[in-house]
Formats: sequence, structure tokens, C-alpha cells
Amino acid sequence: MTLLGLVLFAIFIYIETRAKSPLISLRLFRIKMFTLSSFSYFFQYMANNAILFLLIMYLQGVRGGLNPFYASIWLVPGYLLGSIAATLGGRLADKSDARVIASIGLTLQAVATYCMTRY
Repeated sequence: MTLLGLVLFAIFIYIETRAKSPLISLRLFRIKMFTLSSFSYFFQYMANNAILFLLIMYLQGVRGGLNPFYASIWLVPGYLLGSIAATLGGRLADKSDARVIASIGLTLQAVATYCMTRY
């Protein structure tokens, strides 16, 4: 499956480099800040989804056998808080150094994840 993903990714790159109007200009990746931010977001996204998957399984199994609907309802406050924080963080990043705001956000997310593992 990984090999198939890599082949499809290579085909995507090939098509994008020759397209008249590409989905994303690959020249953007020459900008160090864009590239590092993209990788940072990718790894944050992967870690967050892995944790949410495990949390849903925990709520359905170990926590008392909640059904999938009620296990998902337990996650709604986190999504709402994340939406509010993202909106405020985006506005703050427009007015000050975005790197600092993003670093603070990722640190807070790491602390929240640690707290979830303790209780």
C-alpha cells in the first residue's frame, strides 16, 4: 500500500510540474518557511488524528462501552475549542509573528495531549 502511495505521489508530482494551471505550484516549496510550515502541519495532523482514533476506541471499549455516536459526542467540546482557538490564533498571527503563535499553539496542544494521557 505504501508503494502504491509513493507511485501515485510521483505521478502527481509529474503531472503538476507539467500542468498549465497546477493545483499547487511546486515552486512554493523553494520557500523555506512554507516548506517547514507544511511539514510541521502534516506531522501535527497525523499525530492529532492518531490520538483521536485511539481516544474513540478507548471511549467505545475501556471507558464503558459507549456506542460510536456517544463516543463522538465526547469529542465535540475539543473541536469547538479548537475552532475558537484557530480563529483567534489566525487573527493574532496576522498581527504578530506567526511562528511564535504557531509554536505556542503546538505547545498547548502537546500539553493537552499529555493531560489526556494522565486521566
